[in-house]
Amino acid sequence: MLTWIAIAGWAAAAPAADRPGARYGSRGASHALAPAGPPVEQVDEGFVVDDVEPSVYIAQHPNPHEPLGFSASYFDPQARPMMVDPAASSGAFDGPVIEEYDAHPVDPFAPAPAVSSGDWLRNGFWYTEQSAVYLSRTAMVKNDVQLAFDFTFPQEQLNVQLDLGFEPGLRSTLGRYLGRDSNNRDHSVEFTFLGLTHWQYAQSLSSADGQLVSPLDPGFTVPVYTGSTVQGFDQTSDFNSYEFNYRIDRRLGRDRMVYSRDGCWIREATPRLLGSFFAGLRVAIVNERIQWFADATEGTGNYDVVTHNNMVGPQIGADLFVERAYWRVGTRIKAAPLVNWASQSSTVRILDTDGEPLVPNRDEFAKDHTMSFVGELSFVGEYRFRPNFGLRASYDLMWVTDLALAQNQLTFFPSIPAEISDSHALFFQGVSLGLEWYR
Repeated sequence: MLTWIAIAGWAAAAPAADRPGARYGSRGASHALAPAGPPVEQVDEGFVVDDVEPSVYIAQHPNPHEPLGFSASYFDPQARPMMVDPAASSGAFDGPVIEEYDAHPVDPFAPAPAVSSGDWLRNGFWYTEQSAVYLSRTAMVKNDVQLAFDFTFPQEQLNVQLDLGFEPGLRSTLGRYLGRDSNNRDHSVEFTFLGLTHWQYAQSLSSADGQLVSPLDPGFTVPVYTGSTVQGFDQTSDFNSYEFNYRIDRRLGRDRMVYSRDGCWIREATPRLLGSFFAGLRVAIVNERIQWFADATEGTGNYDVVTHNNMVGPQIGADLFVERAYWRVGTRIKAAPLVNWASQSSTVRILDTDGEPLVPNRDEFAKDHTMSFVGELSFVGEYRFRPNFGLRASYDLMWVTDLALAQNQLTFFPSIPAEISDSHALFFQGVSLGLEWYR
């Protein structure tokens, strides 16, 4: 505290010429560089400063508008200000002038270029999806039917197959856009066909000493099918489906602006989770046939069964996709409660070597209508080479319930009147690969 009081007293007692800042004048203006000499009188913007002793360190710059100390004297007090010619060149940038040329001039006021857009997708009036499918057909375990076995070697059996393996088919969709509503949703109608799948399986069993018998005849009383030398069957199954749906599909929202790596703003589609809903009418047809034959020394036997399942009813479904500009992945589900008009016709012929019936010929027909259900679950992926053309693939699962299957109508003890067994189910699964196109 005493130190600061002493400094303040010294400053008040010191002459004006010795005070810090007195040499700059009343406004602190810069002074010209001048050698030391006798005291001079200077006039600074109307203020008179007497007895100012010039300093060799702080001097007036040749340009009074530049800040104090901008010249070389700021670093070297003895140096004179260097007069720089603005037109002179240091040579650092001397050389041939290279003219720059931009092959793609950018208009700063033009809209950002669009590399993708949600408006480009699913545009037009018509669209189609064509896919090759590869489906397997499997019946439930309870549908296992044993037709024959070797009495001497019971492990040798003749069984109807539950899994008929994979077969190729076709899925074809044709749609027509009706318009777009105020909520940015597309409305359309479409027709879809799934089918042309045909499964077939055949198997036979032989016994040299005629020891083949059938579990369907526990009393072993049916001629030819008891004591056979050969028994076999041929089984076929077909599936076809027709759909007519009204669809409402959500679209991508507004495009987004993205700052690219080359320092430009671009416009691209905004990824989004999109859902769709559809409803309509579905027709599904499952037709099957099994031919069971037997040979024995006393004659031949042929048991032929044909079943038809014609199902009609409403259908609803929904899609959920993660959609981007060039691809999308998601799932699709369908549910259809259908009325099934089922029928079965059976023909049994057991003849001796002369062609005469060993038992009365049997021709029967039965039908029924019941409620069936068709459910589908698909996992779909699509890649677009162009906004209106792409490649699609899917893994599909389908259940069809309450069916009349051919192997479940086999019996040697029919009821009167004839009956039909129509409480069975089929399971289909497989993959598909195809194309989609919008026009």
